Amino acid sequence: MQATSTAVVAAAVATAQAAQAEQARLEAERARLVYPVRAYGPWVLLFTAFALLVWGGYRFIRAGEVRVRAIPRDLRGDAPLVVTPEWKVVEPDRMFYPILDPKEPLLPPPERQEGVTARDQAVDLVTRGLPSGRRPARSRLQAARRMMVRPYRVLRPGQPLPPLLDPETVRALDAQWKEVADG
Repeated sequence: MQATSTAVVAAAVATAQAAQAEQARLEAERARLVYPVRAYGPWVLLFTAFALLVWGGYRFIRAGEVRVRAIPRDLRGDAPLVVTPEWKVVEPDRMFYPILDPKEPLLPPPERQEGVTARDQAVDLVTRGLPSGRRPARSRLQAARRMMVRPYRVLRPGQPLPPLLDPETVRALDAQWKEVADG
């Protein structure tokens, strides 16, 4: 009986040692597989976070640039060019169409664009003067009169509204439109 129990104990010890050896082998293999993740994983995450931060900062700065991309008015007060966030160029004075997409421009025929450009130049000349930046004394006098007038006007019922443009500008616009229509 002693020999049998010793053999059973020896077999149990051998089985336990084999199980511990297998466990140690599996732990060593898992450690070998996990090592690159533990060693390089934080660096990869840090690099990815940094790349996302740089990309987001670049996009944020570009969005800010696009928002403030209106070209300032010139000395005569001519309307600015505006570049929208979708990279649409808006030039309300010289364009036949109100919006131009640089990728797919809707260009009018040259004879129609010449009429629009001439009308814009006539309006600029009548309302803002020559490009030198100097205004004639009459326009300064008119500006002084406008400053003295009350900023609002009370209208009685049935009283017509005051004109938005002065008569010279209206005549110049009418002449240009007639010329384009006859053209």
